[in-house]
Amino acid sequence: TITITITITITMSECKTKVDAEYPDVTAKVLAFGSCHKNSKAAKRNQPIIWDAISALKPDAFLWAGDTIYTSQKSGISPLDLIQEEYTQMATNETLGYSNFISNSNSKKKGHGYLKGGVHGTWDDHDYGA
Repeated sequence: TITITITITITMSECKTKVDAEYPDVTAKVLAFGSCHKNSKAAKRNQPIIWDAISALKPDAFLWAGDTIYTSQKSGISPLDLIQEEYTQMATNETLGYSNFISNSNSKKKGHGYLKGGVHGTWDDHDYGA
């Protein structure tokens, strides 16, 4: 058994902007990481849903490491409505599995109720449509 303890201290006293969210006081034993989610590939038939595998781990927190979505546009900057559509599909299309991952994490059913530390991430060029 390997135990890794990560302590993150965020000091906001010098920050002049409002904090997006309060960080919960959670001891995270299982962290899940992910990136490069492409809705068109995630929706292929007869293919395992990656979010089911991640759910089975019952992570205490999930960290997006960039490229949360990709749009179908092959070059240039994607229009805002196309970016919004990809995020909406990811959040609502049950076939992709992400909406089930999020809803199961908040479920009171036996075996569910993970992600007490929330979902966090960083964004890069693809997340902004470039």
